[in-house]
Amino acid sequence: MYNEMDLRIAYLAGVMDSDGYFCIQKGTSQTASPSYSPNIGITQCCPQATNLAMEVFGGKVRLIDRSAYYDKPTLKPMYLWTCPGALQAVTLRLLIPYLRIKRGQAEILLKLRENIDFYPRIKLPQRAFNYREKLYQRLRELRRSPFNT
Repeated sequence: MYNEMDLRIAYLAGVMDSDGYFCIQKGTSQTASPSYSPNIGITQCCPQATNLAMEVFGGKVRLIDRSAYYDKPTLKPMYLWTCPGALQAVTLRLLIPYLRIKRGQAEILLKLRENIDFYPRIKLPQRAFNYREKLYQRLRELRRSPFNT
């Protein structure tokens, strides 16, 4: 029998499959090695699901005024929930069993998060950069696929 929290997590996995994102932001500079930042979020025009994600997983919800950004006054504002790095591994482990469409993306992000947590702010060996680049490229491939598994 499922409890209330299991049902909320399953519901949020459905929201992530439809309106959520799992991505890796790659930062580069000419003087430093590339950085790889995992990002998890939900964007919706109504606050209920984003607020529920904040309640269940933590993180932040903010209102984005898209009309100013795109210079189109008719665009509705959007609610954006984001999950901070410290909570990402737990959030991903809770969501993955319920994800149907973006499970593969979430699994890649979890691998990156675990690799980042394994090498906390130290000089990384080249194999760690190679591994992160491989995860980054694999996630890009999955996000382009019409079947995001």
